[in-house]
Amino acid sequence: MADLNIEFKEKENIANTALKDFQKIKDLTHKEIDHLETEKNDLKNENKYYKDLSATWESQINEIQKQKDLYSQQAQDLKQQNQQLVKQNLDLRQQLTEFQEKQSYETSKLNIEIQRQNESLDDMNKKLNSGFSEKIQEIESEIKKQYQKKFEELEDQVNILRLEKQELIRNFQGQQCNEDIQILKQISEDNNIQISEQQISEKNNKIDQNLNFSFADQKQLFKKGKQTDELIQKQNDSQKIQTIKTQASNLVDNQKSSFQNQQSKQEKKKNVKFEEDSQFQNNLLQKKLDEIFELAQSMSKQEREVLRIQAQKEVEKVQQEKVEFLRQKEKEFNDKSEILQKKVKQQEQEFQEKIKKMRDENDFQMNKINKNYQNQLSVLKQKHIFDMNNLKDNIKKQNNSNIENQLSQAQEQTQQKFEDLNSINQNQVSDQQEEQQKIINSLELELKFVKKEFQQQNQKLESQIKKLEIEKSQLDEKFQFQLKIQQAEFDEQIKQDPLRKRIVQLEGQLKKANDELYE
Repeated sequence: MADLNIEFKEKENIANTALKDFQKIKDLTHKEIDHLETEKNDLKNENKYYKDLSATWESQINEIQKQKDLYSQQAQDLKQQNQQLVKQNLDLRQQLTEFQEKQSYETSKLNIEIQRQNESLDDMNKKLNSGFSEKIQEIESEIKKQYQKKFEELEDQVNILRLEKQELIRNFQGQQCNEDIQILKQISEDNNIQISEQQISEKNNKIDQNLNFSFADQKQLFKKGKQTDELIQKQNDSQKIQTIKTQASNLVDNQKSSFQNQQSKQEKKKNVKFEEDSQFQNNLLQKKLDEIFELAQSMSKQEREVLRIQAQKEVEKVQQEKVEFLRQKEKEFNDKSEILQKKVKQQEQEFQEKIKKMRDENDFQMNKINKNYQNQLSVLKQKHIFDMNNLKDNIKKQNNSNIENQLSQAQEQTQQKFEDLNSINQNQVSDQQEEQQKIINSLELELKFVKKEFQQQNQKLESQIKKLEIEKSQLDEKFQFQLKIQQAEFDEQIKQDPLRKRIVQLEGQLKKANDELYE
């Protein structure tokens, strides 16, 4: 009985031990099941997390694709803007070409008008010279006829006087003249002076020579008058006037041609350089954007973040280079415009000085011609008055009032002819000065027109440059604003990223575990 109890206790102990072991196994099994359930739930959560992460990545990829589309649209807009700038540049070139054609047409028209005026002035000068020459010849012929007639009348009267004188000498030779001769001889004998009849005859011949001298002097005066008229005709030649007009026309043509060539070359260089630089910058920007979008599709989030920062820096760098480029172009344009304005002002001043110099030279030549003519006319008048006075004195000695009246009329007619010649010369000089003044005024008006056209074209270019600067500034502001929005959205996405939160949590747990391990 005791053995059975011992055996029963041993079996009971074995059973209790087995039960305990089973309970332990059961507990361990439940723990394992719980652990597996936990792992299952963890796997589910992890699967969900990765699904969410995949969806997040998908949305980020879609967002990046949207950004790529947006950048592509912006690049397309930049291309369109570039095309618009090219079109505006072509329009400016067209306007410049039209302006140059218009200016060339106006210049050719003005040259034709100047040529027509020159031809008209030449014809007028020829007519005036021809008419003046014919008038001079007619006046010379008339004066010659009148002088010839007067000379013939005076010679007839002198011959009559000579005959009367000889008759008187013959009549009184035996009476009064002999008495005078005897008296003179007596006086000469008293004073030891010998006076012969030959000396008396020489004295009478000398009186006759005085009369002949007056007529010969009148003939010489006529010859000198003719020579003076020929000299006046030569001095009034239109060659100097034509030379002045030709110099003025050539000066205007040279100024216009130089200005047009310089402006055309500067516009061509500036437009071609601006197009090349603008196209190069746009191509460079588009190339960098394409490279960035291609790399973004095969990168992790951190690499995309680094790439985004790099892309932002590249875009800012390109924008800064573009701004600096536009500023440099603006500075170059302002410098060239200032140099061109100074050059135009200098050319205008030189042109004004040349016109003033030509005008002074013309006035000097005209005054010189007029002064010479007046001096010669004054000398001729004085000579004529002196000769007429001598002739009057000689005629008065002969007590012939009829001849004196005729000579007075001849003197008045001669004086009137000289006054007519002087009036004709003064009118011709005045007409030539008026024509030259008209030409100079027309050249000055043309210079003002060219200057005004240049100022208008310069103002148009400056307004277009300001408009482009405003558009550039608006594009820069728009780009910076969009860039800030994208940066803010990207930063917010990074903050809300579950993977980033998990990394932060794991970093905290790792730090806590390290602290516990250290303790």
